[in-house]
Amino acid sequence: MFSASEGYHWAVIVNLHVTGDCNLRCDYCYASPKTRARMDRATARQAVSLAASQATDVHVMFFGGEPLLERSLIEQVVQDCELGLCGQARFYFQVVTNGTLVDDDVVAWAAQHQVSISVSLDGCREAHDRHRTLSGGEGSFAQTVRSIPLLLANNPYLHVQMVISPDTASLLPQSLEFVFGLGVRHVSTSINYQGPWDRSSLERLGHAYEKAARLYEKKTLRGDRFFLSCFDARIRTRVRGPCTEEERCTAGMHQFSVSPSGRIYPCVQFVGDDQGGGHVLGHVSTGFEPLARERFHEASEAAKPQCQGCALLGRCSCWCACVNWATTGNLAQVSPVLCEHERMLMPMADVLASRLFSRRNTMFIHKHYNAAFPILSVAEDILEAAER
Repeated sequence: MFSASEGYHWAVIVNLHVTGDCNLRCDYCYASPKTRARMDRATARQAVSLAASQATDVHVMFFGGEPLLERSLIEQVVQDCELGLCGQARFYFQVVTNGTLVDDDVVAWAAQHQVSISVSLDGCREAHDRHRTLSGGEGSFAQTVRSIPLLLANNPYLHVQMVISPDTASLLPQSLEFVFGLGVRHVSTSINYQGPWDRSSLERLGHAYEKAARLYEKKTLRGDRFFLSCFDARIRTRVRGPCTEEERCTAGMHQFSVSPSGRIYPCVQFVGDDQGGGHVLGHVSTGFEPLARERFHEASEAAKPQCQGCALLGRCSCWCACVNWATTGNLAQVSPVLCEHERMLMPMADVLASRLFSRRNTMFIHKHYNAAFPILSVAEDILEAAER
């Protein structure tokens, strides 16, 4: 039997919910509006030290609320890791922000300490402002977009996260055009699984994906170096096969979240209002509770009866404990929306991949069949910048 208490991994992600507070009121946010709690430095240090005891590489993700409301704490945590106060692992840092509090000082500090910043931007103004509003109800688009050129100036690989809701599905193509037009090259899309999806809105999304596929093909044929998760992640499973458990986040094992109180949860969506409950895996002051961790792992990794016989089994993200629990209340019950979404999108990704492969497109083959592509891509960027 798998023993969580004996597990040790080469890499672990620890999500630090440094605050429950936020200056936005996004209506699809999984964070609870009931808590404005703040994490203290001792709790953060214990959380990172716990992660370092589990892995040789530790990815520290700063979450909220809006994490830049606790900028001083973030800086303290990074300093503690640099001084060796949180263990001897190799540490990597990322701030997941709404972008509204990014300024020149934040960008300069992040560059100095090699802290990656990813921004939540739902695309064009109409799409973004539908759901991502300031506390007074006005849209946050202008404030978020203002941060993009500041960040790109120091990091050409800025990661933008885009959420697609039922009422913004048809705006996806123009949103992607807009974001790529800003100079962003790394875009992750996800749908709002808890939104009011129905047959009509899914059909609109399907038409939008078809247009997005044409954009993907155009950019690839042009030789652009970019990443678009809705297609690239699925093409990856076509080319290399299903992601192994070691490659996936595996909530509670390769990834865990720590609330301001110090409670340990499997992943970000389980924190909620931080009232404990059945999915608490321990506390940073005492470590993991082995039985709780083992039970969660076994439940989330259990075979999904409704997936048996499906041609997409092993390729889709039916394993995501966060989505399954948030949408069905059951770790072993796959979200019906996720299922419909994968059945719609996966064939599009396969057709797109076949078309580009049949043309023997150099960029496509380099990107998906050359394991060294990420490193070579950076080297090419450096050479091109030097030539300019």
